[in-house]
Amino acid sequence: MTPSVEQLLRDCQLVLFEFEGVVCNTPGQRFDVAKTLSRLARRFSLPITLIDSRDTFELLSQLDSKATEVAEAGDQAVAELELELINDAMTNPGVRSLLELVRQSNRKTACISRMSSAAVHRFIEENDLIDQFDLIVTRPRALSHMMPEPHVFHTVRFNLQTPLENSLLVASSTASCDAAKEVRVPTIVYRKSHYKRTHNEGSLPEVRSLVELGSVLGEVYLDARERQLQRVFDLRDKGSLTDAEMLEYLVISGGGKNVGDSANLGFLDQEAARENLWILEHSRREAAGRGLILEVYASTAILIEMEIRQWFSACKARTFRADEKFTLGKLVNQASDAGLDADISVRLSRFVESRNIGIHRIIQGERKYFDLGAEYMKDPSLYEDLVIWVSSQLPEAVNQRAGTWNAVNGEQD
Repeated sequence: MTPSVEQLLRDCQLVLFEFEGVVCNTPGQRFDVAKTLSRLARRFSLPITLIDSRDTFELLSQLDSKATEVAEAGDQAVAELELELINDAMTNPGVRSLLELVRQSNRKTACISRMSSAAVHRFIEENDLIDQFDLIVTRPRALSHMMPEPHVFHTVRFNLQTPLENSLLVASSTASCDAAKEVRVPTIVYRKSHYKRTHNEGSLPEVRSLVELGSVLGEVYLDARERQLQRVFDLRDKGSLTDAEMLEYLVISGGGKNVGDSANLGFLDQEAARENLWILEHSRREAAGRGLILEVYASTAILIEMEIRQWFSACKARTFRADEKFTLGKLVNQASDAGLDADISVRLSRFVESRNIGIHRIIQGERKYFDLGAEYMKDPSLYEDLVIWVSSQLPEAVNQRAGTWNAVNGEQD
């Protein structure tokens, strides 16, 4: 039974992108390379003839088996041709947003290619894709390695420490699909138009658009995230947790961290403050469900402020006094200067601005109450993203090797 695209995306931890045909659109590349190799064969009086473009890999293996002079000349000729082809190549529609979404979903990425390192890196750097890949694997000097080989997948597995069965290849060539099948790497075939599929490809799911693939991944990612956050809320609502539930909560909520001393957060009454914040989280969700957008803005702003204070306390050893008063905008600016994630800092500034301007316009009657909801929905996951980022920055609560609690703000419990 052919697995669905949704199932493959849901199960993978690493996505490998074939450079030729998926990341980069290089029409006619294989035939151009074949013609170059055929001319090279005639130059050295080798008994090799080009019947059609499918003979490319046969030409490669025969040339590479000849004398060193022939092999080096072949490598140089192909490398020069690849650089020429790259100059006229473009990224495939949708590949950039797809790569960004894969990264956002905390999956690793790799680019695999049969082309030279110089050509691949030139294209990736000129198109500002270098930060989208954890690993780039290109062809060794030996021309015979232009033929996709299973060892490429083992190279990726070794470098990124991800089992092959948890990987996923997005490929456009039959040869790459065959190589992936040898090592049992799940594969999605990307073809922009109808193409007669081989027997091996017939059992693989196919997409005709990278935009379509990104849309499916987006749904998978949001569904998984929503289910994870809902589980966190469900566990919080229970109050008393079993050991297994506490462990699950710590794992999926980014727990198991030193959250700092709550006495440093500026509370007058710590117990009452914690209870109020717990109620506030619940009322925020209830207000969102009823479309009470001003209440959502207000509660989100308070929760954001407390999350930033916790980050300052646990990661920057800062103490807030109970009589200190800060606007959220000022606190966001201070956090940005102190090293808060740049992207989240920008998003927080936009939130503060839209909240202040939006509320002012509603009070004046310039806008209707529910119009503010559209502004909020431009970035509805801001608070959750801030929580996840802060959790990733908090020091580990336990020294795994020593089996002891780590220090909190420099003091040992």
